[in-house]
Amino acid sequence: MFLGDLRFPDTFKGYFNDIDYVFHLGNIASWWLNRSQDYYDINVTGTYNLLNELKRQMKKKLFNEFS
Repeated sequence: MFLGDLRFPDTFKGYFNDIDYVFHLGNIASWWLNRSQDYYDINVTGTYNLLNELKRQMKKKLFNEFS
């Protein structure tokens, strides 16, 4: 497990060099709270940042499932 902030790609650069799989579980799911900017920043921008970094570092195929 690696710790980082999905909103800031510099916090997880270099994590994916020697790994085979990534399970992305970082999100905010408490939709009943009024924090729409946090949801967007983490769930959308954070996922985008993670996928870009994976694309940059990993040489293997990438599978992603959204729900």
